[in-house]
Amino acid sequence: LYVANCGDTRAVLGQRADGETKIVATPLSSDHRAFREDERARILSDHTDTEILTFGMKNGKVPISSDFGCMDDPECSADPPRVWIKGKTFPGCSYTRCLGDAKAKEVGIIATPEVTRQQLTPQDKYLVLCSDGVTEFLSNETIVKVCTQHADPLDAAEELVQTAFNWYIDDDGWTDDITVLVAYFK
Repeated sequence: LYVANCGDTRAVLGQRADGETKIVATPLSSDHRAFREDERARILSDHTDTEILTFGMKNGKVPISSDFGCMDDPECSADPPRVWIKGKTFPGCSYTRCLGDAKAKEVGIIATPEVTRQQLTPQDKYLVLCSDGVTEFLSNETIVKVCTQHADPLDAAEELVQTAFNWYIDDDGWTDDITVLVAYFK
């Protein structure tokens, strides 16, 4: 299985651990977000007219720092680092790779995917591809756990969408895009 990832979408494989009944989550992609030090370094080395700041830093409410914390920390992810044109209030992208954003391309956002290869085995049970609207609130482990609770991948996908939607409404009062594809291997 080859996964070409570009952006803040995610691919997760549900695998049965050797000799166990438990299914574990194996990430097949890494989110392209400005939290990643390697992505920030790539952008800043090629684009001197670019700055990477959170909204709080940009607005002067938080001291400017290159320590953005961890993407998995809800406090940090509430105000993620973003890519800006120096001295401007745009584009403000929290992602570092994407397809089709011409303005973002000017500040170093690229459309080059990272490609991973995974040899599938009989231990591999589920594949989930999802947007950041799902992973904003649901961990890889939670995503795979939902799959284990449903015999039908459509039911698992519907629960993932509904759960992510509920988290957004309860937490923010609005939603991001919530897209998920679930495949079961037989």
